[in-house]
Amino acid sequence: MSAGAGGGGGPASPHDAPRAAADLAHHAHQVIRHAHQQGLGLDQLKELYAAKRRRENHCYSDVVSEESGGTTAAECRNAVPSTTAVPGYSWWWWHSTAAVTPPKAMRNYLGWWYTDAVPPCYSWPWWLTATVPSLVVALVITALVTLVCSDKFLHELMSEFRTSRCVVRNNYIVMEAVRPITNCSYLCGGGGGISCAVELSANVSQLQFSQWAYRSRPTVVRGAAAHWKAMQYFSVPFFKTVYDSVAGAYDDVAGDCQFLPFKSEFLTLKEALAIHPARAARQPGTKPWYFGWSNCSPGVSAVLRQLAPGPSFLPKGAELSALDWIFMGGSGNGAAWHLDYVQRPSWQAQISGTKTWHFRPVVECQKECQPFSVTVYKGDIIFVDTNQWYHMTYIHPNDQLSITIGSEYD
Repeated sequence: MSAGAGGGGGPASPHDAPRAAADLAHHAHQVIRHAHQQGLGLDQLKELYAAKRRRENHCYSDVVSEESGGTTAAECRNAVPSTTAVPGYSWWWWHSTAAVTPPKAMRNYLGWWYTDAVPPCYSWPWWLTATVPSLVVALVITALVTLVCSDKFLHELMSEFRTSRCVVRNNYIVMEAVRPITNCSYLCGGGGGISCAVELSANVSQLQFSQWAYRSRPTVVRGAAAHWKAMQYFSVPFFKTVYDSVAGAYDDVAGDCQFLPFKSEFLTLKEALAIHPARAARQPGTKPWYFGWSNCSPGVSAVLRQLAPGPSFLPKGAELSALDWIFMGGSGNGAAWHLDYVQRPSWQAQISGTKTWHFRPVVECQKECQPFSVTVYKGDIIFVDTNQWYHMTYIHPNDQLSITIGSEYD
């Protein structure tokens, strides 16, 4: 135990013990003598300081036990016996001189107040209690101001502001919140409900297809793309050759379109098309992959439209979007459940492989429409309003890579 336990000073030296004990005895006798001058007997003095110590022992909680009558910690500290009862002596000096244990004879007189088991009740000064939180807040604000005012931070912030086309970037929560409510009677076939996709043959006419083109009901036209030249050309090496040969094609995709890595580690289309040939061919022991992108390069689009011209039976006056979407990869899940949040219906041609589409209606139509699935084979074209139907895809395991190309129409 050190002198610093209750007051100031460093550790007590063993050589100071006799003197400290003598000083303690001297002060104790002075206290007793002054108490007698005030008309207090030794028993009364012991009872007075015993009550003080009991109150001190309860100052460690904000509200003390029932023994103190529910007194608050502040009241507990203020309720100690007045030092005027023993003039000239404050109860603090007992702790400042308790560096050594009193002799046994003195403990007979001082045992009622002497203890080293429970220290006195201390509290933070009011000015420190108010200052520390304010200081912490000031330091945090200073750090934030320093960060915001740094040249690098301001440069990056202004660069992002100048180059971003959106005040708030799109995400599924925002898009779902602002999505228009669907007309379920129209989507689900007049309230009768639907449980399957419409299937049409490849020789369907414009007039026949027009009754389904804008109904928002998934429709498959079997074999409609079987004669496209894309069936012979589309592959990973083909796309790499096209994009490598058109100046700025990769930059067009990175700047104005989207690359969707899905089941892969690729971050850009250029990385994806540089996939190792063995992995591209899905040889045993290689990692599975699946990715997609939209094309914004006019030069690439000109090549793709020669090989995949789009459905010829769209209603008269319908126009295709200039944006093409390409998806390819091996067996397993393709895209997870999602809406596309677009304003127009879409078509997608299965150039190779086999893909199953799973559909669920939007939330407000789940009582009127039923979930269902449809499988699309090589040469088929599926038409879907992906803004109205939650959908996911599954690539069937077979010898062919799944490759699709599609676009929107109005």
